[in-house]
Amino acid sequence: MTPIEIQNYQFATQTFGGFNKKQVEEFLEEMSREFEKYYRENLELKDRITVLNDSLKNFKAMEDSLQNTLVFAQNTADEIKKNAQQKAEMIVDDARTTATNMLSELDGKKMEAERNLEEIKNQYKIFKTKYQSLLNAELKLFEEME
Repeated sequence: MTPIEIQNYQFATQTFGGFNKKQVEEFLEEMSREFEKYYRENLELKDRITVLNDSLKNFKAMEDSLQNTLVFAQNTADEIKKNAQQKAEMIVDDARTTATNMLSELDGKKMEAERNLEEIKNQYKIFKTKYQSLLNAELKLFEEME
């Protein structure tokens, strides 16, 4: 029964101007059943709203937890990336230092090898000059012997 039906309901009157008692009792009984039905529906809906609100709170808590987890994961990923970049820079710096040291060492060895070569060339010139002088002296002595 709708609120308009209740509002528009008219009881039959009896001969003395009062309402028909049976009809009023039937109406009240029907109204009581309808009211009880709506009251139970209302209670069920309130319970359902409570359950849904609890679920909503749980979902909000899960959303917050997931959001915090995502932020933590992003921060962790950023930190890992930063550490990896720092480590890569250290490796590159170490490699550069090692390469520079090796080049310096090789330059030193090259310079030493060039000095040794010059010394050998000088010794060769001295030897050649001495040997030529010896050969010339021997030739002169040989010519004098003739």
